[in-house]
Amino acid sequence: MTANDAYAVLAATPCLILGMWIPSPAESQTLGTMSGIFIAAGEITALYGTYLVLIQLILIVAQPPGSTRCSAQDRITDAIAGWDSGPYRCWVAHAVLTTVGYSMGLGGSSLVGGVS
Repeated sequence: MTANDAYAVLAATPCLILGMWIPSPAESQTLGTMSGIFIAAGEITALYGTYLVLIQLILIVAQPPGSTRCSAQDRITDAIAGWDSGPYRCWVAHAVLTTVGYSMGLGGSSLVGGVS
């Protein structure tokens, strides 16, 4: 497996994740509402955040054992540092979008709901 093959797999996997998420025809009716769109966006951001954590885990495990300072370890460390906040941003977006979507679906005009 070459580096280009690995990049192709990393690029194709988000499309596969989105393809697996596509709802059934019965559930796709909810995408016609604003609350359904927010909930769907929240679900997708959660999936992508989890995918980013998986990539970080693979990069951490891929570090050569017993090596204290080598160029491969430096590249892996740089790659992990570059993806540091990605999963957390996706999970925060998931929490916000899903909360707003369910709030809209319940007829609430705000996140607080009962406060006028």
